[in-house]
Amino acid sequence: WRDWSSDVCSSDLGEQFENGGFNIYAPTGERAIASSKSFFTIHSGLLYSFDNGENFNMNIGASAFNIVRSKISFIDDPNEKLHTRYTAHMNSEYLMSSTTSFLFNGLYQSQATQSYFLVGGALGFSLNSLEEGNNKMLYVGSWYRQGDSFYPYLSVAINHLQFGFSYDVTTSQQNTANQNPSSMEFSLVLRNVRGIVGEIPCPWK
Repeated sequence: WRDWSSDVCSSDLGEQFENGGFNIYAPTGERAIASSKSFFTIHSGLLYSFDNGENFNMNIGASAFNIVRSKISFIDDPNEKLHTRYTAHMNSEYLMSSTTSFLFNGLYQSQATQSYFLVGGALGFSLNSLEEGNNKMLYVGSWYRQGDSFYPYLSVAINHLQFGFSYDVTTSQQNTANQNPSSMEFSLVLRNVRGIVGEIPCPWK
């Protein structure tokens, strides 16, 4: 419980029980907990990108996060260390015709005893010929997150701006709860803009 008058948090440990109730100011006998914890870590990854210059491009990557398993315990527990997280991903775009493209994306992540994969794709329909500059596109697709949900995706790209919308449809047992968890997301992507400061090349054309 919280004593709002003193802004002190307590879990009411047994050592704090006195005649008449709990005294949150009494010593607990527990080890002191640090108010903050800093640690050093390293991440690393590789990315391979391929583009045939005509109708297909692809990216395959893998990375490892928290390679240095730093101690993260607030009470200096030597067994409490940050687990390394591994990821692998692949995305591609294939121009099926002058007006239609297909996007595919897959992701796998693993950390400690937990892992999952995500896979999906979208069809892109040009509102004008791709040969005219690909300045208006409509994307419709869906992705699936293992054991959790799938989410339909709708996006419109106009010149260098892409606006997207997705909504999670829960498929796990969480959908039996009183309040069904859900997520509605909007995205704004700036892509294929050359010459700007700090530019990061986008692999998708």
